[in-house]
Amino acid sequence: MLFNLALKLRDKGVEQEFLTLMPGGSLLSRFHEAGFSVGHIGMTQGVPSLGALLKIRRQILQRSPDVIFGWLYHSCVAAGLAAPRGVPLVWGIHHALSKLSEEKLLTRLLIKAGPYLKRKVSHYVYVSRTSAQHHFAVGYPRQNAEVIPNGFDIDRFCRDERLRAEVRTELGIREDQIVFGSAARFNSNKNQVGLVEALGGLSAPSAVLLMVGREVDANNAELKRVIAAHGLKDRVILLGERSDMTWLMNGMDVYVSASKWGESFPLVLGEAMATQVPCISTDLGDCRDIVGDTGQVVRPDDVSALREAMAAMCALTPEARAELGRKARRRVEENYNLDRIADRYLEVCREVARKRA
Repeated sequence: MLFNLALKLRDKGVEQEFLTLMPGGSLLSRFHEAGFSVGHIGMTQGVPSLGALLKIRRQILQRSPDVIFGWLYHSCVAAGLAAPRGVPLVWGIHHALSKLSEEKLLTRLLIKAGPYLKRKVSHYVYVSRTSAQHHFAVGYPRQNAEVIPNGFDIDRFCRDERLRAEVRTELGIREDQIVFGSAARFNSNKNQVGLVEALGGLSAPSAVLLMVGREVDANNAELKRVIAAHGLKDRVILLGERSDMTWLMNGMDVYVSASKWGESFPLVLGEAMATQVPCISTDLGDCRDIVGDTGQVVRPDDVSALREAMAAMCALTPEARAELGRKARRRVEENYNLDRIADRYLEVCREVARKRA
């Protein structure tokens, strides 16, 4: 989302420089390749330091920005502690607090620190209404806060029957098979194991599961165990981390977001919908509003409910699933078009800059 938003804002004449807490990462190379100025503080993961905060402050003073935008908790808190007074600071919060106890210790501490820094924050942008309400409940201010949902490049994410044929041919998927897709790093919260279990009890031998994400590959012993236990060796495709999701998405018939907690507005849900792939999602964050009547929403951490939703999708004709996909695409066009979302971010930045002046 951040990369695509940055491209749109640049098209609208916004000069942007980026400062990351840690070096490296595949996303960082995309920013460099696109011509953005990107620096880093050199922090070690999970090890905050006073020296890092002083580096951030020096970088801000050297750049003299009109607005500082923190993206996600670690960067927000770091900017809140390091930014000099008088420079407008906007916090972008993309997480819901459905199970705060399950968060990593440092993340919990950062979330709890947030309200104590409110005097330094000019504006809060939440990616979902649920996220906003969760944060209000733990002391984040209601003033100067708004919800701006994720936006999607509807020219990049779109249905292409030629790509669909390519994907299925390359992966050995027959046209009569129903492909359920999943894309997330391997994590107990993302519930890849539960999704495999749901497929295992599904009375639909033509259904296959296409799984993408860091550590979601043939070296994952836990996934291999559950796949073998359900006799699904030939019906689960593990691709690991990929950078060609626009291509892979076209090969899917249904996308499944099976997370147990913490989701606010899953990016991949909107990407699938824009590609005319109907979705099944657990009822977290604003997912019920996002999916609407274009797919199915089920209870979190409930394998039986997930299986029933998958069975319902299998029971539809290909044309009925395609119609759901077309409705999903229209929903994204009407509510989550990246161009309009970028305009809203631009207005926030202009407003806080005007107040400073």
